[in-house]
Amino acid sequence: QIIKDVLTSRKGACRDVVILNAALAIIAADMAENIKEGIKIAADCIDSGAAVKKLQQLIELSNS
Repeated sequence: QIIKDVLTSRKGACRDVVILNAALAIIAADMAENIKEGIKIAADCIDSGAAVKKLQQLIELSNS
């Protein structure tokens, strides 16, 4: 349920932690220059629905 809440843009501490961790990974992958940019990229990915679509694809692949 927590993953669903986070990936469907439900605001809260869990979402904040996920976004912060994702932002740090984005910086480590040289996809952002600073934490502010990383946070924006991570939040945009969740808010656009891209993250939940990837999760659904992973679920479908693992069930086939």
